[in-house]
Amino acid sequence: MRSQLFGFCVDTYLIYEADLNCPLNQAHEVTVQFTKEVGLLTGSAGMLPQVTVFSRPYTLGVETWLTPMNSEEEQIASDILRDHVWKDEMARMKLLKNALDWRWLKFRETAIVAQLFMAATLEGFVHLSVHLGWNKGAASDSMVLAQHFVQGYFARIKQLNLMHRWRIAYPPAPEAMKPKSYGIRPDTYERLQKLRDIREKERRKGNIVTTRLAACDAVGIALSTVKKYDKMLHDRWYDASYQPPT
Repeated sequence: MRSQLFGFCVDTYLIYEADLNCPLNQAHEVTVQFTKEVGLLTGSAGMLPQVTVFSRPYTLGVETWLTPMNSEEEQIASDILRDHVWKDEMARMKLLKNALDWRWLKFRETAIVAQLFMAATLEGFVHLSVHLGWNKGAASDSMVLAQHFVQGYFARIKQLNLMHRWRIAYPPAPEAMKPKSYGIRPDTYERLQKLRDIREKERRKGNIVTTRLAACDAVGIALSTVKKYDKMLHDRWYDASYQPPT
């Protein structure tokens, strides 16, 4: 995806699509409000305190920057966005690049971006599309924060009873990844149970700290194997409200 704020591309890793049973303006207001709340919770240097809103008659979108910034970088970006938000897009992006100066390259390499698009449909629902991505220099703890952002956003949607139905939560797994008919091997089952135990200890404390990949490495299981035999554990690893069936 291309950042609507800064103009460079960011690798997309998570894609969610859903239909919401509410008016377009309400979906947009909930999204903007949630983004502002997360900005306050992460602190003044934790997230860009503004979002870019780009609109057409029946489509509204929000981009939020999830890369940690120091106070100087945040002030530079905020000032330019405030003064040039409705001016020529490419000119604004060049101003940001020039103002960040030597910081620009690292800024681009560590980028973590969430884009949320809402579009009215003829059926009366709002189609929601959420893209989350980061570039190769992004810090692992920041990537976890970004995934928590998306999980928290959908928790808010469900809390407000706005969810109508899911479209996709991840790209569908290829046929070759489906479990074979003879079932799971005993040693794989044992490793999966150890993986669940690691997560459960942290879940009881209310926060999943260990990354999914680090936990897999600790018990000696491939991430693809976890997705194959326990997709819910794979998909909802960072969701502390999810407790796998015993």
